[in-house]
Amino acid sequence: MHQVVKTLFAIFSLVGHLWSQSHREPIYVHMVIHIEDLNAPPGFAYERKVRNLAWLVNYLDSLPDGHRPLPTIQIQGDFAETSLMSSPTAELVRQTLLAAYNMGLTFGVHAHPILHTPDGRWIHVQLPRPSNMCSPADTYALYLQDSSTIVHGMNSHIRWVDSLVKVSLGSLPPQALISTYSGAYAPAPQQRWRLMAGNFVDSLGQGMIRGFLIETNHPGEECFFSSFHQSVWNPFRPGTEGILDEDLSQQFYIRIPTAGVVGSTAEHIGIWQDQTVEAKQKDFIMLWLNRRYIKHAGLQDKLWCVGVTMHLYNLEPPDSNGYDLEQRRDEFKRFINWLNEHFIGRVDLYGDTIAVWATTLHIYHKFLEWEQHNPGVSSFEYMPVGFDLAAYPYPLKGLVKFLHNTHFDTFIVDNDTLLVAKFDACPSIIRGDSINGYWVRDNIPIGGTSYCRCAPSQASPLLQTYPIYVLFSEFVDMVDFYALTGELDSFAFVSGLDGHLINEDGHQLPVTFVPIIAVPMEYMGVLEEYDRYPCINCGKWVSFNPPNTVVIQLTAPERISLAIYDAFGRKIREIGPLWLTGGLHEIELDWRPKSGIYFVKVQTQYKEVVQKLVIVK
Repeated sequence: MHQVVKTLFAIFSLVGHLWSQSHREPIYVHMVIHIEDLNAPPGFAYERKVRNLAWLVNYLDSLPDGHRPLPTIQIQGDFAETSLMSSPTAELVRQTLLAAYNMGLTFGVHAHPILHTPDGRWIHVQLPRPSNMCSPADTYALYLQDSSTIVHGMNSHIRWVDSLVKVSLGSLPPQALISTYSGAYAPAPQQRWRLMAGNFVDSLGQGMIRGFLIETNHPGEECFFSSFHQSVWNPFRPGTEGILDEDLSQQFYIRIPTAGVVGSTAEHIGIWQDQTVEAKQKDFIMLWLNRRYIKHAGLQDKLWCVGVTMHLYNLEPPDSNGYDLEQRRDEFKRFINWLNEHFIGRVDLYGDTIAVWATTLHIYHKFLEWEQHNPGVSSFEYMPVGFDLAAYPYPLKGLVKFLHNTHFDTFIVDNDTLLVAKFDACPSIIRGDSINGYWVRDNIPIGGTSYCRCAPSQASPLLQTYPIYVLFSEFVDMVDFYALTGELDSFAFVSGLDGHLINEDGHQLPVTFVPIIAVPMEYMGVLEEYDRYPCINCGKWVSFNPPNTVVIQLTAPERISLAIYDAFGRKIREIGPLWLTGGLHEIELDWRPKSGIYFVKVQTQYKEVVQKLVIVK
């Protein structure tokens, strides 16, 4: 064993020497600030948004160069119109945007489903939404949406945001300065192509003012995060076959992944998301470890980035009144400080900078450079719906499986060659636990403490968590895991590459660039290799008492949606979403069917079953 270690060390040292001759791009960390429309959220006044915008820019200005985030500020049209009026508050907005521009920040459009009417009002418009944002099939039906609503609505936002930025800066900025879009218009992939290209035309021949270079905050990223508890880490050119498919021939725009709001646990577009600081710290460490593995293994390198989102109403100070849910200012600063302390500007053993703050526009241009040097090479694609480990687009599949539903706790060791990190694990069926837990952020006391619970509710019972450790080395380190961590001699060790159990002594553990994951033996379960989310008894968890009752047997609390289709595929009844506890549940359909053949689809976050129901009268 020792001879093998020496040989490996010699090989890795040679590779490291050759490697040091080539430069690798850093991980680009970016940020998007959403300025919501004047009615979102209800009761959060314009003046309050402006006050938080001014605080944000002043806070960023207080940070040293190189350690200052460079957000893209995406603005709604009605906020922009109000900020062009003659008032002290509107003047503060314009001064703040000028200060942001002078710091290198960029701007974009964030479009809620509102539009500007000829009589000067902003009204809400009804846009079709897919029943399941994570299902590509559902989004195709939206392709027939009337183009006039899209043209009029998008032009309302673009016109007022362009005007505000022009007035604030004293001149008309280049189009690239307002280059990003996120919002509710045109959710179907085919529509999004046309919107980003700016070629929607309504029935009267009126077209969009312009398109955009960059898309952020797409629902597909939230679906990916919901499945794997991590972000998408690569920019890519979206296609039209799914929510996360890639089309290298598409030259309109790129999507720069942007994760959810720092400090939140909440349901958004029907998906429960854990975006706490500890979850985002875990996400970044996973990204860094995958990047290191790719570098050591000599795999195709890509452009790597990670993004976060904040709304102005998220940036309430801890002592503010009346908006307890959004007092995340301190958590926002804590995450920035953690990145600055451990990764931003830090140079690794080979002379490469680990991570830097960047604008979305800078990442866009870096991606174009990467494409020029790597023609025809895929950057990112994930086609399945839900958790599919076989299709997982990053190499460390064991890492994503065993760090599923965990929070970063602390670094035991963090130096140039060795990293040992501790994580707090909430139960996860993906990992092999018998129940699925949820991280839920409590709002009292203020500060955002999160707890592992059996359902996504502050009132649900707490679940026991347990420690998981990850060990990584740039070369080969013989580590006494138990002496290093102070844990009892009761851990199993698995490979971060494929999740297989490795037969190693924890007192003499050879740690390499393939991360080793240490899990308490009592929580290892049967160590089955799930290529997909485990289907408990397959379709047997759903049965019927015709014609009005569906019986559902759950092994853990889950979110359930139920739909009934007739023989022609038409949806005739829909129930949910419902949060159900583990156990047996009878759901009344409350319908009066005619004789015939029907199909009942029951879907949870990770699995679904469709069963035929024959009604004879």
